[in-house]
Amino acid sequence: MIILGNVDDRNSEAVFPLSKNIFGKLFAGRGYIGQPPFESLFKNGIQLITKLKT
Repeated sequence: MIILGNVDDRNSEAVFPLSKNIFGKLFAGRGYIGQPPFESLFKNGIQLITKLKT
């Protein structure tokens, strides 16, 4: 799934409804590194893969 550029993909109201039918791994940009989104996705069986911030 790819989110359009005009959607703030750090906004949980936009991301979580889109990810509710996803399982396994979700690859995302560095903005997702925050603990609350990670924990919420993990509880729903989604492993979040991001590039580390430098």
